[in-house]
Amino acid sequence: MRVFFDLIRHVFAFMKFFDESLPEEHLENFYMEREWRVAGFVPFNLHDVQRVYVAPGYGDRIEHEFSGLMIQELAF
Repeated sequence: MRVFFDLIRHVFAFMKFFDESLPEEHLENFYMEREWRVAGFVPFNLHDVQRVYVAPGYGDRIEHEFSGLMIQELAF
């Protein structure tokens, strides 16, 4: 049982499963994202964030939800 919980905490928590049936433009198709993941909590405030990089088409949504951030849409 301990091995199972260690797998959940240290392995499965860092995995994102791929759904090949989603079209490339689907909102939930963001498997190629790159982010840092850590076990536990990383304390920060919104004013600690200086810039947010988003996929094309998401800039307005992020600016609406988090006004004041510098948003840069990436071009692919």
